[in-house]
Amino acid sequence: MYIYIFICIWGYMGMSKSKLTLSIDTNLIKTLKHLAIDNECTVSEMIENYIRAMKKNRNIIKAIDDIIE
Repeated sequence: MYIYIFICIWGYMGMSKSKLTLSIDTNLIKTLKHLAIDNECTVSEMIENYIRAMKKNRNIIKAIDDIIE
């Protein structure tokens, strides 16, 4: 089962931000929130950071895929 969560993104270095709707497995939402709390950030900040990291180093995508398999 999937539910929709809204990721609200606020200003970062003067860049404009938009809302993004993601479909995430219901079981992962609680985990995602706990990970954000453990890392002292918001879910939005965490996702933005991962996307920035993947943009800088495409090998991160392969590393994540390898871990998931």
